[in-house]
Amino acid sequence: MPLNLLVVEDDSILRSTIVEFAARHCFNVHEESSGEAALRYIDSHAVDVLITDWDLGAGIDGIQVAQHTVAHHPSANAILITAKSVDELRERCDFLSSVTVLHKPFSLRTLRTTLGEIQELAGK
Repeated sequence: MPLNLLVVEDDSILRSTIVEFAARHCFNVHEESSGEAALRYIDSHAVDVLITDWDLGAGIDGIQVAQHTVAHHPSANAILITAKSVDELRERCDFLSSVTVLHKPFSLRTLRTTLGEIQELAGK
């Protein structure tokens, strides 16, 4: 059974690229463009993997989305993408037992490797 992946990214081009790529690699994919919309989705749907940008514009950021995801789906994996300092991001994400950080720009090969590792760990 495919893993349920939620992509939260305010950049529509990057979001579409990730969604199409993940769908081709056997994930059930849902997308949201804001943190607020993502929280509503997380409250009522299964999420195995979250891919979110740290900076989602105004309002709720990707770290808050990741915190909410883990609170509602403790076994979920989080991939945080950012152009900001990775060290600062890691300091703010100590609530996650394991978080993968992809620094922009990242390649689809890197994303595929990361998603493949998550699928392998999940046995899917």
